[in-house]
Amino acid sequence: MSRILPILVVMTMCLHSWCFAQPESPDPKELKLQLDVQRAEARKGLGELQAKYDLALQQLEAAEQKKGNLPSVIAIREERDRVRNAGKLAEPVSTFPKLAELRDIYERELGRIQSEIISKDLSLLDTYANDLEGVMKELTRKGDIDAALQVSGNIKATRAEMEALEGGSVPRAMNDGSGREVVVLAEKVKRYELNERCKLTKENGRFVLTTDVGNAPLTSQEKFRPPFRLQAKAETKGSLRFYFGQSGIVIFNWDSNPKQLRVGDPGTPLSSQQGYDGEGELIPGRTYEIEIRVEKETITVLVDGTTRALLAGDFTKAEGPVGIGPSFGSTVWVDYFKAFQEEQKE
Repeated sequence: MSRILPILVVMTMCLHSWCFAQPESPDPKELKLQLDVQRAEARKGLGELQAKYDLALQQLEAAEQKKGNLPSVIAIREERDRVRNAGKLAEPVSTFPKLAELRDIYERELGRIQSEIISKDLSLLDTYANDLEGVMKELTRKGDIDAALQVSGNIKATRAEMEALEGGSVPRAMNDGSGREVVVLAEKVKRYELNERCKLTKENGRFVLTTDVGNAPLTSQEKFRPPFRLQAKAETKGSLRFYFGQSGIVIFNWDSNPKQLRVGDPGTPLSSQQGYDGEGELIPGRTYEIEIRVEKETITVLVDGTTRALLAGDFTKAEGPVGIGPSFGSTVWVDYFKAFQEEQKE
């Protein structure tokens, strides 16, 4: 009996530990990957619709070409370019009845699919935010406060995106007309200073920024202070960097970890940056609309209307020029780069 008792005690302790052991919290990277996969799946219908519309336009173009109708062929090609390059439709420069009919069918179906995507996104984002809440609490209990703060920022960004979707729009201020617009770089507009390491050329109507070594920004001649916004339409092969204030920086395709987005507080040294795993990659060969909002207490980074990062802090002293540029051998193609100085609110 004396031998059996210790064994029973050990078994009881093991059973107790097994029954009451806390499961490990999920990895935030895995949660983000799962979210991205699910959101991409929800958008398959959009890609299929655009492919069908493109095919229908090709067939219509062939028919009009056989008729020798040059204005109709040009109108169709303009329509195809808008859908392929922007993923959305602007008002056509020219049209004719058959093209207008096709366009009407496409827009009605597009509206239906987009409505379904928003509904699915809201559900997925809510689940993602709730899962992150659990991760944040677990990290806090473990004493990993820095990691918990990063997750907290991701939760805020996710909730902000949900609010924007519920309001019927994506979380961006692209071309909303607010603030004093200052175009830094665009066709026939040049209000910039060029770093000696940065080479500026033009290719097919676009500006090309290159460098062989280090950071090489193209910066504005004018200074900005919060609240202000940066907007750019750009493509990159390698690292793409944005600059603001004395030391503020946003890095896409970071050389040390291309998938991690880096955001630097303009009031701290350049080495003091916040990393956002899975948010930093820009695919080569693809053009993106990028917006960076610098407010007095937050910095928000958006790509094609989707929030990639939200950094909280005191940014009231983030005054200085704004810039864009390549680094360490990268190449950046820029359609435009501009800033909006918002009204100062006390």
